[in-house]
Amino acid sequence: MISLWIPVEDVRHEFYGTIAKHQIVGNTPSIGMIFEIVPKMYNSFQIKRIYQDKVRKGDTNLAIIRAASIVSGSRKWNWEDIKKWCDWCLDNDIQPVLDDSWETGSPFVRTNSVYYQVKDYLIKNKIKIITNVPRIHHKFKWDNEIDPCFQFDTDDMFINFDNFFYLTRYQHQMFNNNFKMRIHPTFYKNKKYLFTALMGDIIKRRNTALLGSLYYNNLIDDNCFYTSILHSDIPEEWEDNDSDIEVEKYVNENKEKIFKHKPFDDNYKDIDPSIPLYPLRREVLKKYDNPMMVERRIPQELYDSHFAINVETVDHPFFFTEKTFKNIIAKIPFISFGGPYFSAGLKEHHGFERFEEIFDYSFEDKIPKNTRHGKYIEGIVDNIKRLKNEPVSIFSQPSVKEKLDYNEYIYFKRTTDIEAQAAIENLIYEILK
Repeated sequence: MISLWIPVEDVRHEFYGTIAKHQIVGNTPSIGMIFEIVPKMYNSFQIKRIYQDKVRKGDTNLAIIRAASIVSGSRKWNWEDIKKWCDWCLDNDIQPVLDDSWETGSPFVRTNSVYYQVKDYLIKNKIKIITNVPRIHHKFKWDNEIDPCFQFDTDDMFINFDNFFYLTRYQHQMFNNNFKMRIHPTFYKNKKYLFTALMGDIIKRRNTALLGSLYYNNLIDDNCFYTSILHSDIPEEWEDNDSDIEVEKYVNENKEKIFKHKPFDDNYKDIDPSIPLYPLRREVLKKYDNPMMVERRIPQELYDSHFAINVETVDHPFFFTEKTFKNIIAKIPFISFGGPYFSAGLKEHHGFERFEEIFDYSFEDKIPKNTRHGKYIEGIVDNIKRLKNEPVSIFSQPSVKEKLDYNEYIYFKRTTDIEAQAAIENLIYEILK
């Protein structure tokens, strides 16, 4: 039996799960959500609360402390509190680990991060960080002269866990049932759009730059579908050092066109809320279609498209989220707006095939000298311009269909509850060894 210790004084740091068996909740997603896939694994742990419960010296004691975006300089966490909890755990022979499995905790340097002010403490006390970024960077070439991001000086501190990989399938299958009754795959001859782009937060500078560049190059028309989310005020003056000056000017002259709240849910307002497929714990999950599960929906418009622009969360190599895996579930070829070696890393880590018959990946595969998004946007724009002049039969080549089938096979084969349980067990082993 493992005693699993958690902080209870600050919901930002708690072990979160929407149907957590032990009523362990928080306000940011964490590694705790993975236990929903294999709820019987809760029986392997005795949940205890830091400061409040007694420590049994003969137990295997592990503390999981949520620290969202620890390497990116986020203020979603409080280091003073984290250090106090870690000190208490270390004094009581409890092994603490920081959980950043929902964000971009990784060995890639972010020099403005508070993490780099506290890493010596973490190294000294052998406190590791659970991440969602596989350690495969050593298989690719980097250039540290201009951008220090590609230094890996604390690589051994990080333990990867593919949180999104497992949860995307689970959440896709268990939630949004009424929504899924409205959608269907589309026969390739009946597809309406060349591409779909689910932009996400349009205030995020990189997303604004991408959409602005697509508009500027006349690539947004009736032959494509895109969505965007506007949660905050439109900037008075939009600036982006990594965008072409003409694109920057275009965005500022066309703010009403660029900065729009245009979610695909507007097309499905008549669908009743879905009840999850498990018995609902009302005291934990307050409403059926919560915002996180809405994000897991795959709109009909994506099925109706020949390909997708996969707008990932950050300009980061190897950070694969539900944005990527939804395209694999939908069996849609996609080109990614991610970071260097993104699609090559996806193949290296998960085994998913690329679509060289359709896309030119050279903009991803050149040795990166910076982490900025401009060159990735340029590569995506060049690909779309070329594909607009190609016959649509390029998307229905036998090799493309075979790769779509293979990627679907790999994904579902490797995300069963048995595979998820094995991954959790391996994670615990890596933390405690």
